[in-house]
Parts: sequence; structure tokens; C-alpha cells
Amino acid sequence: MKLLVLGGTRYVGPAIVEAALAGKHTVTLFNRGKTNPELFPGVEKLRGDRDANELDALKGRTWDAVIDTYVEKPRLVRQALDVVAPKAGMYLFVSSVSVYADLSKPGVDETAPLQVEPLAPSARSKDGDLGDVGAGYENFGPMKAACEKLVLERMKEHGAVVRPHVIVGAGDRSDRLPYWVARVARGGDVLAPAPREQPVQFVDVRDLGAFVVKLAEDGHGGVFNAAGTRGCDTFEELLHGLKVVTGGDARFAWAEPEWLAEHGVAPWKDLPLWPPTGNEGVNAISTARARAHGFAPRAAGETLRDVWAWERTREAGHAWKSGLTAERERELVKQLRG
Repeated sequence: MKLLVLGGTRYVGPAIVEAALAGKHTVTLFNRGKTNPELFPGVEKLRGDRDANELDALKGRTWDAVIDTYVEKPRLVRQALDVVAPKAGMYLFVSSVSVYADLSKPGVDETAPLQVEPLAPSARSKDGDLGDVGAGYENFGPMKAACEKLVLERMKEHGAVVRPHVIVGAGDRSDRLPYWVARVARGGDVLAPAPREQPVQFVDVRDLGAFVVKLAEDGHGGVFNAAGTRGCDTFEELLHGLKVVTGGDARFAWAEPEWLAEHGVAPWKDLPLWPPTGNEGVNAISTARARAHGFAPRAAGETLRDVWAWERTREAGHAWKSGLTAERERELVKQLRG
């Protein structure tokens, strides 16, 4: 197959390209050439800045499938569709589970209602388009939903949307999983969100890449949630799995959500992967449709080992984007235990 990957060199993109090359497909990358330009030296690379609508390099070309890796601005998707859709067999868009309007209960599937309006009206430009994700990414979900709508309306059965959960793996600088890996490895008293049996979900970036390519290979259009690993379904399983992987002597101090809230501990930010109240279903979305179409998540231990190996290669003292500082955690554990 001839595949065009829009992006392809940051984080999700390379996993898709590697899966495509492993499948002996012919890959073309389109990007600005500024992020990791040395990747994939044997792959055709076309240059252009989507933000500036520089898409001339794509005109007149034909691909079996176009894969849009991780944009959230509807304008960029619309412009790309205008150029490539007439000569593309499929258009696959990487979205997010953040599009769902209600994640309070488990089992949300692809038919659930989506967020359609931004939290900040100023996010809409004069022409009514969504262009501002917001300081806290509060408009991310509605913007992704608007992108999906464009793809599915334009491509119909030849459009595919993959909605991944938190994407993890080596190179993940969001620090959502790396925080827990490094923290458990360091040992001692680790503040953890109760209940310990609460579900947890994420997706290995390599499994996401393989699934996107498989959809292209099989010609499957539609919408698919992508989340989950084998052997890591609860917070307790995650943290104890990390003890095994890292060899740390961590002791877990489980704190109830109400206690954490009273002490100003922020979901997602201070304790990554812990959802805010009213959003508990985010870690228990349905992936039945994706699994029926070939999504095959690997064992959790493999993902955890790879993230731990990568974490040990990072520069000492790097700034963390997620997680508690050691000082604040010690004080919180002290207060928890009285």
C-alpha cells in the first residue's frame, strides 16, 4: 500500500510509520521537517506547514490511505481533506477519548454523545471555526470532535477515526506514566489514589500504531476506541506491577478521593491517570469494537519495562510535567497517617 502520514516524526507518528514499514508498505511523510528530521532516512519526505496552508507538495498525488496523526484544529483537517481526499482510498484520523461528553460511568462506546461546544466561546473564530484549544486544553475534546465530523462526513465509509486513551511508551514526555514508574522505583511511601481496585487504562503507542495501519490494510472505516493492556486493569495492579519491574521497595499510602480533594491534590496533574470526580468512567471505556477489528494490546509488563528503561536515559533533574514533588508528597503522607 501507498500510505501518506501527515506528521510522522514526533511520538504517535513514528509508531505508525514503523508499523507501516514493518508491513512492507510504501510510506510518504508530510511535515515541516523541524521535528526529528533525521528519522526514517529511506522514506520519501514532502515539506509544508499545515498552519500556513502550505499543501502544494500533496497536490496531484494518489495514496491508498492518508493517516492524520495528531492535530486538533478543524481548519487543518479541512484543508488537508480538500487536497488529498479526491485521490485517497481512505483517510484515518487519530482522535482522543476526550471527545466524549459524559465519562462518568464505565462502558462508554463509540456511539456515546460527543462534546460539541467549547468551554470558552472565544475559541471560535469569526467564521465559527474552533481554533483555540485553551490554556488548560479545555477545548481539546470539542476540537477533536469537530475534526472527526469533517473526516466522516467527507470520506463516509472510507473515513476512520481512532480514539486512543492516554498514549504511553518510551519517549512519552507528558510524564503521566513515567511519573509512576520513576516514583515507584525511588521507593518509600508513595501516595496513591483509592480505591485501589479502581480501573486504569492507557494504550501503548506501538499498539496504537499497529492498529491504525491494520485498519488501513483492511479498509475498515468507522470509529474505534483504543485502550488497554493485558494484565493491568486496576491502579493496584499498575503500582504493584511497577514494583516488580523496577525493583523498588515502595509502600503505598492509599488516600480516598475526598481526602485528596480536601488537601488540594489535583487529578491528572498531581496524581497522573487518576480521573477527577464525575469522570471515573474515562478509565473503563469499551474497546470491544476495536478488538473485534484487530486491536491487540500487548502485556502491560512489556510497556512498563520499556518506559522504565527509557526513563533511566533521561537527563538528570529534568522538569516533570505531571506528578507531586517529593517534598509535597512527604507532607501529604505524613498528614494522611496522622
